[in-house]
Amino acid sequence: MRKSRILFVFTILTLVVSHVHAQTALLHGTVLDKDERVIDYANVLLLSRDSAFIKGTMVDQQGQYSISIEPGKYLVQVKAMGFKAILQPVEISSGGLEQTFRLSMSDFSLKEIVVTSKTPLVKREADKLIFDANQVAPASHDALDILKNVPGVVVTNDDIKILGQQGVKVLINGKEQKLGIQEFLILLKSYQAEQVDKIEVMTTPPSRFDAEGSAGLINIKLKKNKIDYMSTTLNYGYQYDKYHTNTANINFIYNRNRLNFSLNGYGAFGKSRYKETNQEEYEMYNRQSTSHSISKNNNYNFRGNIDYQLTPNTTIGALGTYSRNKNNTNLDGTSKFYSKTEQQIDSILLSKNPGHVTTDNYRLGTYLDATLDTLGRKVHFDVDYLRSTYDAEKTFSSTTHNPLTNHTSGNYGFNNDNDRSINAVTSALDFILPFKHYTVNLGAKLSLAKTKNKINYYNQPALEDQNDLFYFTENVYSLYAELSKTFSPKLSFKSGLRLEHTYTKGKNRDTAHNHSPLKETSDTYTRLFPVLYLGYNPHEDHQFNLSLSSRISRPSFRNINPFVLYTNKYSTVSGKPDLKPAYTYKVNLGYTLQGNFNLDLFYSYSTDDFTQVQKADVAHKTLHTFWDNVLDSHIIGINNSYFFDKIDWMQLFLIHGITYETSKSKSLYTIPTRKSLSYIAMMNTSFFFNQAKTFTGWMNASYSSPQNLATTDTKATYNLDLGAQYALLDRKLKIALSLNSILSSHVRGNVNSPDFKMSFDNTYSYPTLNLSITYILGAKLSGKRYSNTEIQERM
Repeated sequence: MRKSRILFVFTILTLVVSHVHAQTALLHGTVLDKDERVIDYANVLLLSRDSAFIKGTMVDQQGQYSISIEPGKYLVQVKAMGFKAILQPVEISSGGLEQTFRLSMSDFSLKEIVVTSKTPLVKREADKLIFDANQVAPASHDALDILKNVPGVVVTNDDIKILGQQGVKVLINGKEQKLGIQEFLILLKSYQAEQVDKIEVMTTPPSRFDAEGSAGLINIKLKKNKIDYMSTTLNYGYQYDKYHTNTANINFIYNRNRLNFSLNGYGAFGKSRYKETNQEEYEMYNRQSTSHSISKNNNYNFRGNIDYQLTPNTTIGALGTYSRNKNNTNLDGTSKFYSKTEQQIDSILLSKNPGHVTTDNYRLGTYLDATLDTLGRKVHFDVDYLRSTYDAEKTFSSTTHNPLTNHTSGNYGFNNDNDRSINAVTSALDFILPFKHYTVNLGAKLSLAKTKNKINYYNQPALEDQNDLFYFTENVYSLYAELSKTFSPKLSFKSGLRLEHTYTKGKNRDTAHNHSPLKETSDTYTRLFPVLYLGYNPHEDHQFNLSLSSRISRPSFRNINPFVLYTNKYSTVSGKPDLKPAYTYKVNLGYTLQGNFNLDLFYSYSTDDFTQVQKADVAHKTLHTFWDNVLDSHIIGINNSYFFDKIDWMQLFLIHGITYETSKSKSLYTIPTRKSLSYIAMMNTSFFFNQAKTFTGWMNASYSSPQNLATTDTKATYNLDLGAQYALLDRKLKIALSLNSILSSHVRGNVNSPDFKMSFDNTYSYPTLNLSITYILGAKLSGKRYSNTEIQERM
């Protein structure tokens, strides 16, 4: 039955792709300024030979336009605020016409320097919200700084999330970056603010993206490189909180004729620290634990990208990335055990846990983009290979001290090796098929991933040696179809359907049977994921969108790995082999006023969600944490953001949101029902100390109210950052100085369990001084001009 459904959908896709007919020709191209920069708010009007209006369009975010029309002779008028309008005759053949228009600044705008209108900061479409990064770039240092001003996006020192979403996936130019959050934060810091053009936020991802996870999507669109241009950007950064961290970044861009090439290298070298304090209360005793961690970090990554235009309609490309994160950590801990009957300390556990962790990530990919005909039908094909390795060597040693007798006993320790490798291959084929009154997108994707995880415990006096081996395979086969239609300038519609067939298999061998056959568990399931969007713009100042969707959250290998990991003598963690996927259903209503004021109302329902559950063994004073499908939850919330720029010397971005969540647990080790009302607020302020906006400052503040979650209660948190930046030498040299976490709260709260009480008070952020120096070198490439140079520049 499942194979029949897959075959049926595949047959439908094939029939639609093959149903191609063209009765009209296509006028299409790009609108640029004289410096080859995109003008993304121009109007392109098609007129008859006697100047009568026929039809028109507005360029998209890439400055591209397309108009379907019968072959013939016409006039084209191109207009944009602040530029001289042009009127040019064109002749469109049955094969269509590709035409690039270049506009010059108007004399009025050059002399008066008066801005009467500008592009809205935020534009809301049926399936996404589009943020214009150019308006906040002067006060921003890198792509991460710009992301802090995007409506609905929350950026902290160690995380990125979208309000109302349980996670986030980030794309750059439409390509998903399969990196951990820390690696991705480093990647964003390597992009200068001036490189970012638009940021798209999709709280409901379209069908062409994976249905995995109840996460939103952030697509960072970079500016196109200038034609016949080469540049190098150098950056040095210094951080000090108690320890020193140095960073260096170099970015090289080369664009010549049909070749577009970029190369980036980034490195960070220094130390970091944190402190964790836990207080556990049991029936017969209490335990107070404190741990101090100091890590020496050496991180660097390299990435390269190359595009080559084979023909005016076909481009091939390749990309490669490599990153290494090397971490040497010393973790010292103290655990005090209090007897409730004696009301005194009966023992103290002193521990040391040094560790060495190295993570390597490799990615190689190639892709092809082709325009099939004059109607603008396109095909995209890509293949990606990803390999990630994790190598950890840790040692744990502890001694137990009795303060009453001053006697030391009970030495406990172990050595631990953990080797993990992930190999993944993905391939996608996408078709964009515009017809006269609607557009169809079709595609297929294949994702094959294998994980090998090996854990060894040895030289441990308290336990037997362990040699655990775990293999995990996940294959996902996907087909999707999307239909979009614009009924009028006010009303648009988009729907999609994605079919995903998933196969997973886990194989493991436990400690005592190193030569026995591997134990195997597998699962197979097929699911349809519909999505629906509606966009309504009754006025240019008012934009609405509505979306409905369903998503899936699949367990990762960490969630189902059955082997026990030892944190210390009294704390262990493991997965659950028969963990099932969770499903989420969501509806979102959004509103934008005049491009500055945004409002989003959302509701979601999740069933069989998996989370970590803690089970206490009071007799042995141990705490075991494991994963389980235990939660059903309802979440409703409202988010609001506002961008204020009515004062010449200041920009203010405010965002806040209220969320109400109810959850029911099926586990005996958690509270059955939880209810939580929470509030979050952020304020990012930019100051311009001179008219040229070369001397800028910023103040970023955030607050999060207490939250009562399914298994954890957290107390309020807050943070404050201050900084300034000065640009000189025609903005080629930038010097920035900032103080982060000037005011920063601890992470405090309680863990909810019927068996015990646990409170925590952890410190991860410290006041930090940051210095950044950036220099940009750029030059127009000159040389022999070939007969087709002008044509190539118009591609």
